[in-house]
Amino acid sequence: MKVTYSKGYPSLKSLRDASNEYDNRMHLYMKDNYKYSHCINWQDPYTQQKIDGFIEFLNNNGIKTGSYRDWESPTTGRLEILPK
Repeated sequence: MKVTYSKGYPSLKSLRDASNEYDNRMHLYMKDNYKYSHCINWQDPYTQQKIDGFIEFLNNNGIKTGSYRDWESPTTGRLEILPK
């Protein structure tokens, strides 16, 4: 997987590609939050079950992750993406 960076952070396209490569059934919300806070969010039980493996997948592909909050309705799950 090729990762491109913008201002030190993985590009939104790189994260979408990583998500699709890992499991294209995961529902991650990135567009608005990622632009300002460099976070990925989710709101469904399927993605919550898969998120630990996805974090490992990101780290193995050179994308650093930071703080993490589980999803529990009605809140969203949240994963911080760190600069390289």
